[in-house]
Amino acid sequence: YLNLSFNCGAIIGPIAGGFLLLLDPLYAFSLTGSLMLLFAFIFYLLKNHFQVTTENTSITLGIQAILQNKSFLLFSFIMIFFYIMFTQLTVALPLHMKNISNSNQLATLVITINA
Repeated sequence: YLNLSFNCGAIIGPIAGGFLLLLDPLYAFSLTGSLMLLFAFIFYLLKNHFQVTTENTSITLGIQAILQNKSFLLFSFIMIFFYIMFTQLTVALPLHMKNISNSNQLATLVITINA
């Protein structure tokens, strides 16, 4: 159910955000900020329900474990390029659309379709 909820949120969220941006960007930012404050308050109230383990481990042992894991290092290196391209797609492309068309609606449409 977690994966299904995550995918529904990944679809519904950008569409709802796009519609809010069409109305007024203040609505989207206000809703996002309000939700963040609400979730921060809920997590603050529930902090005693989370188990936290404290182990004294040295940072050098952690770094050694990372450096010995070649598949993790390769994955991390490849993901750097993925995130560079993803950032260009989600940030630069809508900005270019706005500059080319001089229309906030088309930039919002790019964000919505990209979702």
